[in-house]
Amino acid sequence: MDAIVRDLNQWIPRLLAVWRRARRQEEGPSDRLLPQEMREVSAGVRTLSKGLTRDRELAGARYMEDPKLLG
Repeated sequence: MDAIVRDLNQWIPRLLAVWRRARRQEEGPSDRLLPQEMREVSAGVRTLSKGLTRDRELAGARYMEDPKLLG
C-alpha cells in the first residue's frame, strides 16, 4: 500500500471524528461522509471557490470564521 494512502487511511477517521464532534453531530461512518454531510461540504467548497476566485466577494472577508465554509 502506498505511504500516502496509508497515511490518509489513518487520518481520515480522526479528522471526521473531530469535525463531527465540533458540529455536535451524531456519529457516522469513520471512513466517509454521510450523503447530507457531503452536500454541506460541497456547498461550502463551491461558495469558497466562487467567492475567492470568480466574483471575489469573499476576498478579504472573514470566511475562516464561518463554520459552513471551513467546518
